[in-house]
Amino acid sequence: MRVGILDAIARRRAHGRRNSPLRDTMVFSFGARRSGTWWLQRIISAHPAVAAVPSESFFFSRAIAPLLDCFQDIDRDAPSTGRIYAERELLLDATRDFCDRIFGQFADRRTQRIAERTPWHVEHLDLMNALYPDAYYIHIVRDGRDSARSLSSMDWFTGSLEDAAAEWRRSVLAARDAERPARFLEVRYEELMSEPASVIPVLYDFLDLRADDSVMEAALAEARVELNTDRRTSVGSQKWRTLMSSEDQARVLRIAGDALVAYGYASEAERAAALSGAPVT
Repeated sequence: MRVGILDAIARRRAHGRRNSPLRDTMVFSFGARRSGTWWLQRIISAHPAVAAVPSESFFFSRAIAPLLDCFQDIDRDAPSTGRIYAERELLLDATRDFCDRIFGQFADRRTQRIAERTPWHVEHLDLMNALYPDAYYIHIVRDGRDSARSLSSMDWFTGSLEDAAAEWRRSVLAARDAERPARFLEVRYEELMSEPASVIPVLYDFLDLRADDSVMEAALAEARVELNTDRRTSVGSQKWRTLMSSEDQARVLRIAGDALVAYGYASEAERAAALSGAPVT
């Protein structure tokens, strides 16, 4: 007897989220641009059980988010053009299978975690968490004055210092406003820079990975590697204190002061002074 289409589909049902072969495997790190996402990924993947997705994938921002915009789950018989009906759970499971096949390429036999980084993904946390509720999410935060200064100094950045500050503000507030995944860790760039021997064990503990002395040595060595694309200065924190004029500091505070205050990088008094036009001291 010929197998019906629905029976055939049921028999070949994909793994989905619950039975994913990459369950509890993915590590997504993200944050505002020029906040150390590459540095963080290198430290994480210094562990021999962690495989890294090379470079920034933009996978969710440029591929998955636009793909899911092509679907609707309201009316199965809607005659709308450019949007096809898909039951949401079916769509999420099918998309998870696709994502797993892409990310799974980077694993080998010893892989326990796969680390992916893309700064822009901070604006897609709700989507990522819907697809990967079992993943590990790490948000790295850096003082917005350092991030904006560094971003605006890049040859490839076409915006102004104000544009860079606005981007930092949008990024960190997106992380704060999103529904937090079950496994979510926030790391301060400044603390990782000044106390790597204290912060790195926290990272590996969060990822449920054992870190013996040799692993820690490799991670600390990677933390000290200065792969800085800002050729005007060396790796470090609070560079804005010496590399930004008081006028530029005030410009960033006027744009992103609320987020700087929310994350403890500036005081309300500093923000108020900048908004009033008083010089930053």
